[in-house]
Amino acid sequence: MGRRKMNSHTEIKIRIKKAIEIGVRWIISSQNIDGGWGPTTGMPSDSGNTSLSIRTLNVFAKYQNNIDRGIGWLIDAQSEDGGWGLYPDTENTTFCTSVSILALQLINRKKYSVVMEKGLKWLKKAQNNDGSWGRIKSSNGTIHETFQILRVLSTEQNYRSELEKGVKWLLLSQKKDGGWGFIKETIADAHLTSEVIGFLSALSKKEYYSQISTGINWLKKHQNTNGSWTITPDTFNNTATQFYNLLICDENVNNDYMKRTLEWLLNEQLNDGSWASYLPIKRGSVNVTAMTIKALVLAMDKL
Repeated sequence: MGRRKMNSHTEIKIRIKKAIEIGVRWIISSQNIDGGWGPTTGMPSDSGNTSLSIRTLNVFAKYQNNIDRGIGWLIDAQSEDGGWGLYPDTENTTFCTSVSILALQLINRKKYSVVMEKGLKWLKKAQNNDGSWGRIKSSNGTIHETFQILRVLSTEQNYRSELEKGVKWLLLSQKKDGGWGFIKETIADAHLTSEVIGFLSALSKKEYYSQISTGINWLKKHQNTNGSWTITPDTFNNTATQFYNLLICDENVNNDYMKRTLEWLLNEQLNDGSWASYLPIKRGSVNVTAMTIKALVLAMDKL
């Protein structure tokens, strides 16, 4: 939407509010007739984008009907054995199952308890002996899948042993430089490092202070001068994820490096209200737009 330099505190809040409003309108306009969301406007609904859109819209009371339609799509997409695939009637994956449960937990834990429990039992069976999870059952563990499932289990009382075992594996997977990669053997990247420290911070800032601090330092060292973080070839990545998780870790939004990121995010919004997934391909992404809105809402609360 053009390069602008942020000045006063009031102007910053006005810009953020406007960006959120038009971003949400784009998300609403991208919802499919079946109630779900796909990667961008007009593409088939999938569990990942539907879950994230629901979780993003949850803070806006006037979009309850859109949320309910999205939840309906997720419930209909669940497999008989309790898991979710990216699309209905496709192979279940641990990621799709975990993010679908996340949405149900957030919207109404009691109402959707039966649906959630089926999914939780499926995830329990998919855990590896070392405590990790891979993309599907019996596959090698990845950081990406493991932290996401642990996020789900962290609020469930009946899965404490699975949680503890998984957290131990996750901590042992941190690299000497402070970051996390897609698997133990790959180099650290910004997306996964931020997601793990965000999860650990929500779990216990005090208990995991050392791991969180070294992860934050890794992110600071690898930030681009314009405030963004580079997309790596190993995993999907967007700067809003790093910004959001740093806020979860209580990094001050008024710190210079956080202000650079905030300005970069606001300047990268497209004229239709969306944010693109891979620049310079200027096509709105539901995932990146929803994640950026979540980050901006949290930034507003902390300003």
